[in-house]
Amino acid sequence: MKESRVEKFIELLHSFPPWLRKTIGGVLVVLGIFGFLPIVGFWMIPLGLVVLSADYRFARFIYVNLRWNARRIRRWKRQKPPDRSSI
Repeated sequence: MKESRVEKFIELLHSFPPWLRKTIGGVLVVLGIFGFLPIVGFWMIPLGLVVLSADYRFARFIYVNLRWNARRIRRWKRQKPPDRSSI
């Protein structure tokens, strides 16, 4: 099976010391919460969860669920609305 980008990124993260991974991941998630500010953005939350998922199982669970929900929402938006002309 082909290795995904996230799995390759997590493999790369394992080359860094755990304390550095945890610090970077935590900082990204915390700054991502303030995504409404001009310099930081909401994109930092998923990236921080990917970094934390190298060490924490709960972060991997949250990240996988975020991706699954995003795909579901995209699929839902692509669906054609029902034809209401007969009402």
